Amino acid sequence: MSEAVAIAAALPLAPDRLVLLLALGFFFGLAFEEHYGGDAIRRPGGIRTFPILALLGALFWIIEPRHGIVFTAGLLVLGGLLLLYYRAWVQESARQEQGAELRGGLMVPACTILAYTLGPVAVLLPAWVAVAATVAGVVLLTARVALHRIARTIPQDDIVTAAKFLALAGVMLPLLPNTQVHPLLPITPYAAGLGVVAVSGLSYASYLAHRFSWISHGPLLAAMLGAVYSSTATTVALSKQLRSAPELRAVLRGGIILATGIMVLRVLVIVAIFNASLALGLLASLGLVALAAFATGGLLLRGHVHDPAMPTTPSGNPLALGAALLFAILLVVMATASFYATSRFGSTGLYVLAALSGLADVDPFVLGMAKTAVPDPAAAGGIAMNVAATAISFTVAANNALKGAYALVFAGRREGMVPAGLLLGMALLGAVLAPLARA
Repeated sequence: MSEAVAIAAALPLAPDRLVLLLALGFFFGLAFEEHYGGDAIRRPGGIRTFPILALLGALFWIIEPRHGIVFTAGLLVLGGLLLLYYRAWVQESARQEQGAELRGGLMVPACTILAYTLGPVAVLLPAWVAVAATVAGVVLLTARVALHRIARTIPQDDIVTAAKFLALAGVMLPLLPNTQVHPLLPITPYAAGLGVVAVSGLSYASYLAHRFSWISHGPLLAAMLGAVYSSTATTVALSKQLRSAPELRAVLRGGIILATGIMVLRVLVIVAIFNASLALGLLASLGLVALAAFATGGLLLRGHVHDPAMPTTPSGNPLALGAALLFAILLVVMATASFYATSRFGSTGLYVLAALSGLADVDPFVLGMAKTAVPDPAAAGGIAMNVAATAISFTVAANNALKGAYALVFAGRREGMVPAGLLLGMALLGAVLAPLARA
């Protein structure tokens, strides 16, 4: 029995792979016929053709696996036959009445070629690759209506923006050197670029969820998604509405406070991406601030969570290459300034810088701390973990104080007093708890 198992395992196409290949071809063909079965025109491919094509692809590869000549010859023959089909499809499409739809253009040749190439995929690669390729083919084939609906609803600007993000993350980032370019610059160009990608990715994800998801229709979740992008911008937007629509004060005040809670969680996530130990040290201080924000916001929203009115939150696209470049520059500047302030003035100088950065943009300072914080600054050169954790708590506290001032200015003294007082209280709580931050 063991000899038979050994012989089967040594075969180029093991029995289990053969069964898997035929099953995948059958499944793919079944989905193909289900999709095109109701049409009057027969198309090449289906529940019998695809398993045979997959088997032929595997056998042709096994015959000459070194250069794949036999497999390539079979692919050329198959491509010639599919070319004849496509020409006939184009001619038939030209004869159709205007407005009539004739399905099965390039999708039919693409599915047929995919079925043929499943053979060598099942022979050469792990089984999950063949399964994933088949499932992807079935989903793309059967989700035609939904995918075309999505294509019609996505504006061209969003497509261009997605391309920019992919260029930033997939092209520009790998080209950046991961070595220190100057002794005075504590972070590498790659580390700065990675920080930009991480922050931009979080903001862009919240923008997409806000724009295209059903959750954007809820006032509470809309405010929270906007806070992932910018809690300061969300506070300003909701405070302005609070002045003009005081009847929505419960929803708007609750949204302002919850935006701060989301901002604190966002800071923890950003830090955790680059420095998990530092993020754990911040839980004692920032975790309590976030808990206070969510508890207070929940009390303000009690009984008003399902109000139909939806406050306007920042919905502009947060991803722009110019803004990304500016953020990278700010990140390098803040990291360098933090390192210099610590070495020249000690932790006190760093805490002053943290408070000042909280009055502008907390992300560059927070990322700079996450990149330069080390357990042993004397040996590795950097900022001590506990000092960096305390500094981040101070910058978050300063930012909450700034948002409290914004709430008072844009909502007016009468309507803005409550959110402003709560935000200032959270700023004070964060400053008091800052020394508890340890890593």
